[in-house]
Amino acid sequence: MSAHLIREDWLALANEDVLDPALPIVDPHLHLMLECPVPIFTPLDKPYLVADGLAEIETGHNILATIHVEVRQCYRTEGPEHLRPVGETEWITSLAESVPAGRPKLSTVSVGFAELAMGAGVEEVLRAHIEAGRGRFRGVRNMAHSDPYGTVAGVYAPRPGLLRDAKWREGFAQLAPLGLSYDAFQFRFQLPDIADLAAAFPETTIIVNHLSTPSFIGPYAGKRDEVFSEWAAGIKLLAPYPNVKMKIGGIGADRFGFDLYNRELPASSAELATLFRPFFDTCIEAMGTSRCMFESNFPIDKPFYSYRVIWNAYKRLAEGASADEKADLFRRTAEQTYRI
Repeated sequence: MSAHLIREDWLALANEDVLDPALPIVDPHLHLMLECPVPIFTPLDKPYLVADGLAEIETGHNILATIHVEVRQCYRTEGPEHLRPVGETEWITSLAESVPAGRPKLSTVSVGFAELAMGAGVEEVLRAHIEAGRGRFRGVRNMAHSDPYGTVAGVYAPRPGLLRDAKWREGFAQLAPLGLSYDAFQFRFQLPDIADLAAAFPETTIIVNHLSTPSFIGPYAGKRDEVFSEWAAGIKLLAPYPNVKMKIGGIGADRFGFDLYNRELPASSAELATLFRPFFDTCIEAMGTSRCMFESNFPIDKPFYSYRVIWNAYKRLAEGASADEKADLFRRTAEQTYRI
């Protein structure tokens, strides 16, 4: 994965007024970071803490709340290994509680990490997260991305077939009884596995991150139509399962093949909306607005566009939607999914 820097001066060249500034928004995918993130994420050149997050969400859009999604940092440095990820929940809860009164709600609730491959024993970890979250913990993300060619999965790629593994599913079964959801980070290759998982566990909410990250680079470069068709077919497999939700975003990543970083000028919201349109239309047709939500994926996507511009792009995408459908996409689906 290529390293990208956040270039504030370059981002400022896409100087746009905020569209529909009163529209209420819940951002369901924001990462606060103590230090440069581990290599599974796009490497950034500086931390992204409370002050940075507040500055971002106060740039003009009406952000009501945000959800912090795990970045595998601030783990406990001692104690049982399986409980160390609870340190991130402890850290993010303290940060969220430090936001001054009257400011937008940063990390209103959070998603952490627990090793579901522990099987039923992961219940101890989940209960520790819930306790550490002091009412803010909502679920786990246990990455399951796998590329059959092994070329675009990045580091920390799980072994193939993880989502169908019996022991892993034994751990997954512990989520619903505790009222927890599952954030799914996987590639298009695992969409049939997600559908099978949703059918087997209809009481567990599954939130697919970043449009299931279809990859148009590496061995898939020059095969855009073929890859898109395969991805779209996978999305349609999710249609029958109301417990599956979709986060629409994360499209700045190199895997989407748009090369948004190496431009003289950053893309405008109108350009981004045009690039997003086929993905957006496919998801809405398959799942409806009540199961879809826009996400920023900041600061991971910040090297490619500003917070103001990406939400303007989403508002352009939703121009033809009714007021009720817009409420779903920008706020209600996230609120209901994460119990805000």
